[in-house]
This record gives sequence, structure tokens and C-alpha cells, in this order.
Amino acid sequence: LSNLIYPDGIDDLAFRSKLYDLGVVVAGGLGPYAGRMFRMGHMGNITQHEIVAVLSAIEQALISFW
Repeated sequence: LSNLIYPDGIDDLAFRSKLYDLGVVVAGGLGPYAGRMFRMGHMGNITQHEIVAVLSAIEQALISFW
């Protein structure tokens, strides 16, 4: 599990919705981090191509906010 804190100006729900539209499902932060970060699971049998695809989707989602 990786926990990634948003840069300033990123809306949590909008960001996670954008990722979902790109085929990536992540969870929101909990407790004091709710709305400030997302959680990305990566356990199991994943390939290098899947990792690159997810990182690309995160990049695309971030770019859409600037």
C-alpha cells in the first residue's frame, strides 16, 4: 500500500473520479488525512506494464488540474 499526499490545489473526489475514468481505482485517505491523500494498493502479481499504466494515469489526472 502506498499513501500519496496531494499537492496544493487538488480536490480529492475530483482527482479520484478522474483516475476512475482512466481505469484506476484508489481509496481516499482516512482520519486526519481524509481529503488530503489517496491510498493505492499494489499487492499481488502485477507487472511492470501495469505499474507504468497506473503512474501514467496519475500523471494525466494531475495535469488535468493545472
